[in-house]
Amino acid sequence: MRTISNTLEAVLGIWTDPGDYPSGAGGYRLPDGEFIKRFRGKIVVEMEPDDLVEMEGNTQEQNAECVEENVEHGICGLEYPKWRVKTTDGVRFTLTLDDFESAQMEWD
Repeated sequence: MRTISNTLEAVLGIWTDPGDYPSGAGGYRLPDGEFIKRFRGKIVVEMEPDDLVEMEGNTQEQNAECVEENVEHGICGLEYPKWRVKTTDGVRFTLTLDDFESAQMEWD
């Protein structure tokens, strides 16, 4: 499988600590932090001849799962991605990110 295009990019949000704790345990506000709010863009991959031979006899759903498990997204900290996979010809697949978990939060 080779990547034709990858326009996937993270949209960041800012987490702000309200700093108002009834118990007074915090005593002060924590610094603001960035987090991955969502992703925009898509990844388009194309199956190579060897991949097509391996996928022969599979259903469209099985092929989509295979693509989903093996796609290289190149985003550090992206864990457990859930992809929406579409294909029209069984050779070229378009993936958009439906859901994910992010392992990191960066503090200012």
